[in-house]
Amino acid sequence: MKIYLIILCLFLTSCFDFGENWRDGNYAVYWIDNSSEKVLGYGVGDGGFVQRIGANIISVGANKSFISAISCRKTACGYFYIDRKKDHKFADGHEAVYGPFSEKQFEAKTVELGLPNLSVKI
Repeated sequence: MKIYLIILCLFLTSCFDFGENWRDGNYAVYWIDNSSEKVLGYGVGDGGFVQRIGANIISVGANKSFISAISCRKTACGYFYIDRKKDHKFADGHEAVYGPFSEKQFEAKTVELGLPNLSVKI
């Protein structure tokens, strides 16, 4: 009987795969089960995350006030930023996440707000 429980536990733990590509404080670009589907999330403790920006994150940047990211779907990319001062583990994503913006709109927001450069390619 013990051997069946051990095999069951091994099977259940091998069904899920998880990885991080980038981390800055409570924020991380991570994937679950499919390493090509990277999302940006806010860490809530014990390895759990609340998704903030979905789809496929291809680039990120961070400073003490903001997180910047590019998220691409099959035909288009969108530019986003997160206001760290408005974000917390109980926040609704709409309270702190802004976008999608076009590249030109995002460049204007970068100058206006002092958003970080998208310096890390994922």
